[in-house]
Amino acid sequence: MLQSGSYGLTLWVPQILKGFGNLTDLEVGFVAAIPFAFAAVGMVLIGRSSDRTGERFGHLAATLFVAAAGFAASALVQSPLPALVMLTVTAIGDLGGRGPFWALPSRFLAGASSAAGIALINTFGAVGGFVGPNVIGLVKGATDNYTGGLLLLAGLVFTGGVATIALRRSPALRISSRT
Repeated sequence: MLQSGSYGLTLWVPQILKGFGNLTDLEVGFVAAIPFAFAAVGMVLIGRSSDRTGERFGHLAATLFVAAAGFAASALVQSPLPALVMLTVTAIGDLGGRGPFWALPSRFLAGASSAAGIALINTFGAVGGFVGPNVIGLVKGATDNYTGGLLLLAGLVFTGGVATIALRRSPALRISSRT
């Protein structure tokens, strides 16, 4: 679910921005970099907070909910600046969860199971990388706007946040009181 949102965001931001106005391709490239520049800062700050507290599930769930809210809000705005702000919020939430996410497998997998678990995670990520961009493209083709695709990605990412909270409560994954 995380990768569906991530690839959907990464591959469609330039097209979404291009649809808002009279920007040249070069200008779209520069403007499209803004959300990811803020996301880079967010990744460092969120990762630092997660490392400092040792809390992974809560940080991951929070970033997923932020990304879902950003996707939903960006689907509903009709002007360029608010759309850019919402896409920036989406990017911060989406990419900010990477550090806490990748810190989790090593907490409950070891040895050969660690390699198999990471391979399985990457397999699902690849499927999500196919689904996210294609969903936006299919919905855009059918409706001539990005609203439905972005809302669908918001729902997927929100579901990931709910699943993260459910996993946090799972006795099988309870490592310590700070997970």
